[in-house]
Amino acid sequence: MKIDENLIINNIVIENITVTNSAELIVFGIVNGNITIESNSSSIIYGMINGTIYNFGSCEIFGKINGNVIGENIKIDTNAVINKN
Repeated sequence: MKIDENLIINNIVIENITVTNSAELIVFGIVNGNITIESNSSSIIYGMINGTIYNFGSCEIFGKINGNVIGENIKIDTNAVINKN
């Protein structure tokens, strides 16, 4: 799934997501797949990700990640949970 405009996910997505074109992805729900954040794009995670986050833009994590977080410019809240594979 390619995201090229701002999007909020409140439910369950079962596929990989790529955030492009300076878009912002906000996740309150669950993503069962990887998220790739391209340069100039961003993502804020309040929900749960069952997969790896590849960050080339900016990313803030407040929720739970069951997978790896790769990249720079990543802000991880003290209450976030990351279970690395």
